[in-house]
Amino acid sequence: MRKIDGSVFKNMQYISISLIMAVLLWGVVNLGSRSTIVISTHVELKGAREDLVYIIDPRVVDIRLTVVERLLLSDKLDRIEAYIDVSRLDEPGGYMVKVNVKNTIPILIQPIGVNPSWVEVLVEKNPLKQSG
Repeated sequence: MRKIDGSVFKNMQYISISLIMAVLLWGVVNLGSRSTIVISTHVELKGAREDLVYIIDPRVVDIRLTVVERLLLSDKLDRIEAYIDVSRLDEPGGYMVKVNVKNTIPILIQPIGVNPSWVEVLVEKNPLKQSG
């Protein structure tokens, strides 16, 4: 049997550095530069109960994003969602709730901010679902 030459293992650090640099260079070339854009979208509800009605003001928010320029004209921007979690709002009344952003492509599209970042939610009993 023939022994493996030890020179490959001696140069492993240089091989690793070269591989990392190649991957980074590939990423810069393929991902390209980024642009900042603003999209408007409706605020969705998460955790809503059927026995309550939620009135959101404002209903539409602006999301500021940095986007890889290749994606500016693609349908991937439609995957960005603004939502509020109303699962803890179990009593009628007025609440201020933080707007969250759901992003399915975090490397290529990055949310910077939401305007407004908080929305007012009025919770009322649903007259169609009242017991009794």
